[in-house]
Amino acid sequence: MASKQESSDGYVLSRNYAATSRLNLQHFLWRETFGYLLHPSLKVKEAESLRIADVGSEPGGYLQWGEPDAESVRLVKSNPSNPSESLERVYADMIGSMALFRPTWVKELYRAVEAEGLTEVINDRQSGPPHVWFAFNQCNMMIFDELLEQGKIPKEKQQEWRQLLDLANKECQQGATMLSDRLHVIGRKPT
Repeated sequence: MASKQESSDGYVLSRNYAATSRLNLQHFLWRETFGYLLHPSLKVKEAESLRIADVGSEPGGYLQWGEPDAESVRLVKSNPSNPSESLERVYADMIGSMALFRPTWVKELYRAVEAEGLTEVINDRQSGPPHVWFAFNQCNMMIFDELLEQGKIPKEKQQEWRQLLDLANKECQQGATMLSDRLHVIGRKPT
């Protein structure tokens, strides 16, 4: 189990080796889902002067913003008879109880980008190919585990949640998974 590490900057999740591994896996899965790091509409040429800003966009440049859409979460089973009660409860309780997991602005992000005056706005929404669904679900389960370790779940519920996560993990191994869309919104700063 990863060590407990509280962040002083308000970041809710861990900043340890397990969290870093989860983030690396998520990055790989996003690339598998979308098939690109930079959207193909971005006409970038191989050039020594090319610079990519990680936050915002450069003058005259593009913005590419990626987010998971928690409102699109749905159950997928390899067989309809597979158990999924614990997995469904984990998602319903966690997403229902923490505003962090239910940002309602995600599905409208492209409109906000348009309202800010960016042009050539693209809203690329994908669930990904089936071979990434289980791994994405496992990343989410790791997030729930991090929240338990960080003490973000009330003490009186921690044992119950640990048991629930263990049961949900067994259901995942039997072919149940929760799937959600991810999106990239791309916009160009007006010239």
